[in-house]
Amino acid sequence: MNKIEDDQAAEVMTILTALDRWLQVTDEQAHLWANVLNAKKVHLADAQEAAYRLITNREKADATPGLLLGEIQKMRAERIKAGERYLLPPDRGLVSEDGDREVSLYPDWYRAAKRYLGDGMDTEAAMGAADADFQASRRMLGPSTKHTIGELMQGRGTA
Repeated sequence: MNKIEDDQAAEVMTILTALDRWLQVTDEQAHLWANVLNAKKVHLADAQEAAYRLITNREKADATPGLLLGEIQKMRAERIKAGERYLLPPDRGLVSEDGDREVSLYPDWYRAAKRYLGDGMDTEAAMGAADADFQASRRMLGPSTKHTIGELMQGRGTA
C-alpha cells in the first residue's frame, strides 16, 4: 500500500471544500488528514472516490476525516457484497500442519479475498491474489467432452 502524502491529502480536502466551505486546507491540516488516512491504511483512490461521492450525495456537511472514513467503509462494503458470493476457494493448499493436527486456512483465505474485493479487484483477481498469499493451487480443467448446443441441434436437423 502506498502512503498518502500531505499534498495528496490536501487534494482530497480540496475536493471536500465543495461540501464544507469552512474546511481550511492548510499544511498542518493536510498533515493531520494524511496521518489519519495512513493510520487506517486507506488507499488514495478510495479517499478521492469517497470525497466525490460525499459531495454528490450530500448538500452540506462538516467535512472531517471520520466522515470520509465512513464513506470509504460503505464503498468497500458495497464492493465486497457485490463479489463475495462468487468467491471459490482453491482446491489444494489451504491446510497447514499445526503440531499434531491439520488446520484449515480457509477462513484466513476468505478474509484475504474479501479484503482484495474491497480494494477494488474483480472476483477472479481477488481469488488469485488470495491464492498467491497462501500458495494455494487450483485444478486446471481441460476442454469439455460434451457436445455443444450447435452439435446437438444439427443432429435434429434444425441447424
